[in-house]
Amino acid sequence: MSEGYKKERRRADEFDILIEAILIAMITLPPLALGGVAPWARFSLAFLGLLLMVCWLAQGAWRGSVSVIRSPAWGFLLLFLGTALFQLTPFSPDVLNSISPSTWRVYCQAITDYPASEQARTLSLFPYATGMEIVRVATLMAVFFVVANFTRTRRQTVGIVLALAAVGSFEALYGFAEQFSGHKHIFWVLRQYHLEAVTGTFHNKNHFAGLLEMVIPVLLGLLVGIGGRPEKRMRTRFRGIPFRQRIVLALSSSTVYQQVIIAAFSVVMLAAVFFSLSRAGGICLFISLIGFVLFLAAGSGFRRYTLAVLLIVGAMFLVAAGIGMEVAISRIEDAVNGQSTSWIDRADLARSALTLIRDYPLFGTGLGSFGTVFPAYQSPRFGDAWADYLHNDWLQVFCETGIAGGVVLAIGSFWLAASSFRSAMRTEDPFKRWVALGASLGASAMLLHSFVDYNLSKITSNGIIFATVAGLALAVPRIPRRGEDSSSIAGRWILPLGPRPIRVATAVFVLALAAFASRPLLRNAVADVYFNQYLALAFPEEGPDDYFFLMSSGETGKPGNGETGNGLLRESKVQNPKLNGALSLPSSPAERSRVFLRNAVDLDPRNPRYLYYSADNALRRADEIATQEAAKRAPLLASAEGQEDTSQMEKVVFALVKSLTPQLHDQRRPLLLQAENFLRRAIDGAPTVARYHLALGRVFGELNQTSEQAAHRAEVGVAFAPNKPAILFDAGQLMLAGNVGRRHGLEEDPVDMARKYFRAALRSDPDYADRVYSFVANGGTSTFANEIGPPKRAFAGSDIDLLSVTPKTQGAYERLCSILWDMGDWEGVIACLEVIEELADAQRLGPQPTGFPAWRPHFFRSVVFADYEAAPSLKGARGYDNRAPLQIKLSVARRRCAVFGILGDWQAREEAASEHQALLRQRLVDEIAEARRLRGRGRNREAMREYLSVLRQDWANSEALFGAAELSSAAGAFDDAPQWNASIDHLYRLVINNSRLSADEYDRARRILNTVALRTDSDKLTADFIRGAGAILGGREEEGTAILGALAARHDETVRLWRQKHLIWHYLGMGFEKMGRKDDAIDAYGKAVEILPAHASSLVRLCELAGSQSKAWSARLAALTPEVPCNVDFGGKITLVGYTLSSERVPVFVEGMELAEEARFITYYWRFSDRLPPDYHPSVQFCDEDWQIVFRHDHRIYSEGRAYPTDFPRCGEVVAVRIRIKGDLTSAQFLKVGIVAGSARKQTDKALCCDAGNEYATLMLRQVQDTVETNESHTRIKS
Repeated sequence: MSEGYKKERRRADEFDILIEAILIAMITLPPLALGGVAPWARFSLAFLGLLLMVCWLAQGAWRGSVSVIRSPAWGFLLLFLGTALFQLTPFSPDVLNSISPSTWRVYCQAITDYPASEQARTLSLFPYATGMEIVRVATLMAVFFVVANFTRTRRQTVGIVLALAAVGSFEALYGFAEQFSGHKHIFWVLRQYHLEAVTGTFHNKNHFAGLLEMVIPVLLGLLVGIGGRPEKRMRTRFRGIPFRQRIVLALSSSTVYQQVIIAAFSVVMLAAVFFSLSRAGGICLFISLIGFVLFLAAGSGFRRYTLAVLLIVGAMFLVAAGIGMEVAISRIEDAVNGQSTSWIDRADLARSALTLIRDYPLFGTGLGSFGTVFPAYQSPRFGDAWADYLHNDWLQVFCETGIAGGVVLAIGSFWLAASSFRSAMRTEDPFKRWVALGASLGASAMLLHSFVDYNLSKITSNGIIFATVAGLALAVPRIPRRGEDSSSIAGRWILPLGPRPIRVATAVFVLALAAFASRPLLRNAVADVYFNQYLALAFPEEGPDDYFFLMSSGETGKPGNGETGNGLLRESKVQNPKLNGALSLPSSPAERSRVFLRNAVDLDPRNPRYLYYSADNALRRADEIATQEAAKRAPLLASAEGQEDTSQMEKVVFALVKSLTPQLHDQRRPLLLQAENFLRRAIDGAPTVARYHLALGRVFGELNQTSEQAAHRAEVGVAFAPNKPAILFDAGQLMLAGNVGRRHGLEEDPVDMARKYFRAALRSDPDYADRVYSFVANGGTSTFANEIGPPKRAFAGSDIDLLSVTPKTQGAYERLCSILWDMGDWEGVIACLEVIEELADAQRLGPQPTGFPAWRPHFFRSVVFADYEAAPSLKGARGYDNRAPLQIKLSVARRRCAVFGILGDWQAREEAASEHQALLRQRLVDEIAEARRLRGRGRNREAMREYLSVLRQDWANSEALFGAAELSSAAGAFDDAPQWNASIDHLYRLVINNSRLSADEYDRARRILNTVALRTDSDKLTADFIRGAGAILGGREEEGTAILGALAARHDETVRLWRQKHLIWHYLGMGFEKMGRKDDAIDAYGKAVEILPAHASSLVRLCELAGSQSKAWSARLAALTPEVPCNVDFGGKITLVGYTLSSERVPVFVEGMELAEEARFITYYWRFSDRLPPDYHPSVQFCDEDWQIVFRHDHRIYSEGRAYPTDFPRCGEVVAVRIRIKGDLTSAQFLKVGIVAGSARKQTDKALCCDAGNEYATLMLRQVQDTVETNESHTRIKS
């Protein structure tokens, strides 16, 4: 061999080292940069890809020829790249209309002078992004091409696979360290997403799992491949050797240790995939592992690898058990059943994408343009969340490149996968076979994962690893045997490069071309760094982009993409910057940020995003001119009006800015024109971005107060993002700003359009209610809306009001109800509650859809806005109420009780409370069923807790009372139950809290009584009373009156001392009344009143039965009847019958002299039904119109000068408590009444639940004059 050939070969080997080093750098570094998503990282990788290709070509130049694998893959790649380049070809309007009519229509709407200008436009609707995406795709193609044609030896293959193993192992171990240490950062960047999962150095757990699912099969292939052929090794090496010696020989092999290390790292990565909680990643990895085992079995027999199958399946179950089987299984079940939110989201995105493909079928919207075009198709379920990627790479390719590009890529991918598997299985060499199979399975797993995620379209690091793995799958089966030259292998093209001078000239030309091509890449990378520095300074709360991690301000973890909020329609209060053009950076953060932005635009002047933020900067500076002038005048005006506090000063400045803006038009005009220029350039580069059009509309409105262009730009902006609340809200503001509403020449009245925009915004995201209602209620002023004054019901100068901008959805009406509640519009609240209940009934009648009807841009199809508004809320959307219909109706009933209490409509409140109780009883069915289930399993204590929980909410629930009574009657079933929870207590409550019992319920009560051990005379007496009263309530009046009559005839000590003996006569009266024995009923009720004069229920029946003979009883009842009846029941134990406010003159002594002053008193009327623990007491809060507490009135209940025994009350007794009011009643308008535990000064969190489901009942404070005469017509007290 000649010396020249040796030198040339040595240079080629040096090129091998350089190429391998670049490849390893491209494999290992991008994941560390958060996946290489940031533009600076993409451009840096593009530069490395270009350098990689140059080195490969230079190696061929030194060798005199290049060797390329014969494969149709190159043709598919060139066709796809050609399709993308074709999208950047400018066409005249006529030609473009014939190729892509939808693209032509977009240009007609977005570009002012199109098609009249005859300007040639591209098929891509975002040419800048298409160019950048072509660079990224070309980088991935370069990696795939070089790996496939560079890998010619086993050593090179192992080096690349070990680089993949290093990346996967580091990601897994680093992810475990961050997650389980509790640090949860990515280096110095605080994690904001998927905090429950292991994510490595990725923001998204699915991208982390996507990387590992490609690496693990390759490692398994290396694990099997380095051991050689298993059958031959077993036959030759271990034949006739005892088992113990076989183990020694195996452990003495270095290959075994290598396999153990590879297996250990594989298990770590396998565990990391499951701890990532990525369903798609886990499923795709599982499929690839099963495929690997099947290939093993097909090559060596199932019996030999049965153990391997069991080990893999067992490892997966062990890892799943480590995370929690319930978590893993529930996530998989949700995905299979279609009940997972992410699954519904993906399905909705896919439906929208199919509509986009239908409009751009042949060549799509342009590679990389999806994020700017798709908002016109995205449904309202996502609110302001912009789907810049589809979560389905395959479908996104068809959206961006149409059928032309999508079909080419799909066929090419399928062919590559099939040919890789076929080539691997045909290879006899075990190393090449299993490494190639592992690489093929890893690439196939990613292709499968791409149906539900966007690993390849966004995450550059995963794209490079995919290209590397796919290149290995293509190259490894074609590695030449030892001693064989790769140029002699069949299946390769050998391309000679001519004599050395030509080769040198070619290398110099390629190097110069690469240097020229790398210049814009480096400029764009530096521009991205400048731009993120601008974002960090100009928007410190948002910070730089999520994937830009070179600055510590990434701690915020918030994207500074300007997608949400009001965009350019917000007021700016930044100090006025003056750029001096000096080389050194200014000291002011605002000025420094502008220098960074200017540098970014200088380096990358075609980037529409940079141009948009430059326009934003110009508008901010224009706003600062008015702000500074207002700040100069505000102190003088504020001091003249005596308003010198900060909040008043801000309002003065804001009012002055609005009035000074037209006066300072000449000073602001140059900046507005500058902003217009930037925005026109941005729209020319990205015509489908809605916020660009809205910003230009604002500029038009300020430059020309009578221009129709502002309204037109609002229309266009909404057409490009018809379901984005921020865009809709800004467009509505723009329509109502200035004199837009009075302009002519529009297809529809701007006020009607603004009303529709506001409704659509609220339908998509009810959280916009505060902004929309504030803007409408305050006449178009959204800033300081809550401080200007009481909100008005209508927009100034138009017929737009709160109701007209509210869509008929649960979420929107809930927010409207809340707004009206704060406004004190109780009639409006009741009307809203009726609509909410109607919508809940509609939701209950049928399943909810998972997709909205398309409200599409009007230049694509006619807008049927009525159909859009009539559609039910989308399940899972922001405007969708996830509560069950029964829960919604319960909430409505609870609020009705509160509103009627506030209005003082006590009859309506009583009806609403009854409705609430009926709904609550329906909801508690599941809890009672759970208690039965626990009881059936012998878990009596847990069952008793469930029953008591039900009774705390619904104290008259017969099923819960029966269940608790039966449990308590079982010997030792619940010995540590709270006091007053014996069986006899629950049956007693069953009788006194229910007006009727069914025959089955009465029989069940008797059966329980027969099993209860009655140890005391009092218990026996109570049991007899329950039997008698229960018989009367159950329709067996004769049996009940006989039992109660026998009790009433007894004169022993037990009956005489029983505090509830008046109930014997009261229920006797009820029995006689049902039997038609009126006189006997009157006598029985009279006996009850003789025993307990304050028993209101008996007095009510006496007044009704006795007629004209009831004067004495009427007077006694009048003393127990409040001026303001309420009838609020608390826990079935105590009821606030009502209250009476009165005033009288009381003597006071001043300096020894007796004087009289006016004193206010309040008399509370409390009716007891059951035992109340002694630490519970009434708590009354007197509130003003804003629900602020004016003073509290907590008190204990006294009767006849002594503390009333609340722990042993007489059932039905009404106790009047008269207390002097020492607080100021002038501002008090409402009462909030509750029964709470603890002292008046230090209350606990324990409180009884009232009949409306709340701890505090809200009531109107009716201040009536004190009166002494008796009113003959009494308000009926609930018996």
